[in-house]
Amino acid sequence: MGWDFAYAISSNYTLQGGGEIISGNDQFDPDLENNAFTPLYGTNHKFNGLMDYFYVGNHIGSIGLNDFFVNTQYKKNVFNYSLGVHMLQANAPFLDPDSGSTAPNYLGTEVDITIGWSLNKEASLQIGYSQMFATESMEILKGGESNSQNNWFWTMLIIKPSLTLD
Repeated sequence: MGWDFAYAISSNYTLQGGGEIISGNDQFDPDLENNAFTPLYGTNHKFNGLMDYFYVGNHIGSIGLNDFFVNTQYKKNVFNYSLGVHMLQANAPFLDPDSGSTAPNYLGTEVDITIGWSLNKEASLQIGYSQMFATESMEILKGGESNSQNNWFWTMLIIKPSLTLD
């Protein structure tokens, strides 16, 4: 279940917030009842950040995900800017194999920044930067090192030609 709201502070500036709750399997359930929702066609970047940590690849039968986010957007003339912050949590309890107990459900925070310019009516340029601030729970769930820096930078040229057929 996902929801969001937006409020136009001015004609150029918008504040947005929302969340998504995807149910998951409790690893401590003695009956191993399947409560995991499997999104076939997700809204990955709208709700789960731009880094594709979740629901890309093998995610069947997982512990689920709660994502709560805020986003600011600014648009004026040929320029646009967006800053999004996602707080990510496990939806169901999962095991910390080192301690044998339940791991904390807070997985981390992702920050996404995008900047775009309209070059003309058929082309635009976007650049972006994302940073994940992972916790030890994310390390348990996804592997890797939670203390390591995890970020990426991207650029995209968008071309939308207008074609007319005679």
